[in-house]
Amino acid sequence: MKVNEFLNIIENVLLPKDTKYKLGTYFNTKKGNSYLCDCSGLIKAAFWDYPNNGMYQKNLKDMNANTMISQCNNVSNDFSKIVPGELVWLKGHIGVYLRDGVVIECTPKWKNGVQMTYLNNGINKNIYGLPIRKWKKHGKFNYIDYSNSNSNVNNSSRLDINKVVDDIIDGKYGNGHENRKKAIEKLGLNYEEVRRLVNQKLKG
Repeated sequence: MKVNEFLNIIENVLLPKDTKYKLGTYFNTKKGNSYLCDCSGLIKAAFWDYPNNGMYQKNLKDMNANTMISQCNNVSNDFSKIVPGELVWLKGHIGVYLRDGVVIECTPKWKNGVQMTYLNNGINKNIYGLPIRKWKKHGKFNYIDYSNSNSNVNNSSRLDINKVVDDIIDGKYGNGHENRKKAIEKLGLNYEEVRRLVNQKLKG
């Protein structure tokens, strides 16, 4: 799987779903309106096409967090050069590095489910005010093709989403859900991500 495809599934398909953490699940079952998933299940769901068609892909076997990090190249505890799509790991737990110091992981902590958290890699600032987790290692997953990644783009060059959030709250993007959505997406930002951050900031 290409890294940009993988990240698109993680960020734009799985992250926006209503989820709850449950060990041994991967969007293959629900409790009420919530999909159930665990940390490695988030990654497996992207490969196995859950919750949509739900087909097992032969190129990724069932494995847990500790096995996943063993299936990575260039494993390091130096996070200064981490690139989008790498897996981040600590004993018994795994997540996916998105960009700008942001990790997507599934955990029973904080919001309980698939959520964005912050990786303090010494480069990025926690501009989104996300919960902070100290990861131990990161690496490039053997099942992902990183050749077309945007890893050569400095994270700090990305449009400051925090400013966009403030501008929305100040009314600079006008009224109307669809109009705001089009304007935000033209900036190259994920609208659902922006909405979550707006709501989070309004709640204080």
